[in-house]
Amino acid sequence: NENTQLLDLKGMTLIPGLTDAHAHIGGTGKFLQTLNFHGTTSASEIVSIVMSVANRTPPGEWIEGRGWDQNDWRVKKFPTSALLDKVTPNNPVAFRRVDGHAYWVNQKVLDLAGITSETPDPDGGRIIRLPNSNTPSGILIDNAMLLISDIIPTPSLELKKRRIVQALSYSLKLGLTTIHDAGTDSDEVAIYTALASEGRLNPRVYVMLDDEEKLKEKQFKIGPQIGLFDDHLTIRAIKLYADGALGSRGALLLEPYSDDSLNSGLPVTPESELRASFAEGIKYGFQIAIHAIGDSGNRLVLDIVEDNLALDLQKNHRSRIEHAQILSLDDIMRFNILGVIPSMQPTHCTSDMPWAEDRIGSERIKGAYAWRKLLDTGVVIPGGS
Repeated sequence: NENTQLLDLKGMTLIPGLTDAHAHIGGTGKFLQTLNFHGTTSASEIVSIVMSVANRTPPGEWIEGRGWDQNDWRVKKFPTSALLDKVTPNNPVAFRRVDGHAYWVNQKVLDLAGITSETPDPDGGRIIRLPNSNTPSGILIDNAMLLISDIIPTPSLELKKRRIVQALSYSLKLGLTTIHDAGTDSDEVAIYTALASEGRLNPRVYVMLDDEEKLKEKQFKIGPQIGLFDDHLTIRAIKLYADGALGSRGALLLEPYSDDSLNSGLPVTPESELRASFAEGIKYGFQIAIHAIGDSGNRLVLDIVEDNLALDLQKNHRSRIEHAQILSLDDIMRFNILGVIPSMQPTHCTSDMPWAEDRIGSERIKGAYAWRKLLDTGVVIPGGS
């Protein structure tokens, strides 16, 4: 009829809007506004980039960036603070690894944080040391990253909002119409709520709350909020962590790494805390989404779900495992049996394929990136970026 709008796509392909089931909106916004090291092929290439930035950065001002991956470099080893010290003598420098599970920092940051050869590894974290020494190398893995969290400048609420708005705009251009934000802090919840109330929250956002006590206490009093602002904002999940990442050897494995025989990964959250947080979230009606990459980390989460289901056989918790990256073959069917959603990201397979088998061996790789094996059990796999 006369109200029908016709668009001539001139031969282009039209697809439905996509839902990204695992993204970090605030982190994407920061990534778009700081140094981008994706695609770099060596530590020296990054040093060259940083040199030009440092020359125009006032002394004392932080230089931040993200995206480096030593597995993609010609020399596949962690870099050191000494490389950065040469070009950033007057600025603290903190660069997050591509997976967000490690920092590469310069000596200035180590000094500001008081990290020395006497500093012990924190629970669930590791300070990489120089060979045959206790001297910190400049690489902080998983919970060791928290050692510098208090000294990195906290962005203002306005800066956080600008980053989120930029990330949302960027996501729309990629065809995303809904994003599951995997780890949302209290400021970000407030920003999403404000944007939604103004009719500016596009794409739609599904919030997985950070495991912050004050934030959870507030949201537990309210309960799950589904379909707010004409279905543009939903707050009904909590994000927890079982282990670290494979690229930095923090993923928790049942047996040691094939290329690091003294290391089986890191339990980022103590099991007792993970169980308590899971049970608390379920009690208040929230979906629980737990990051687990290694086969041991995934088995732990499946065990926790199974134990909670035993207490309430009638309830479908729709629990999620974020990544479900390396699985024991014995555990694959348990996803279907327990109703656990394996929330997986194809980019992990494509980025890891050159070195993953070296890291976990020819037998364990059979249960890694196992979309077909999981799909054959009858589960649905939501895809994320």
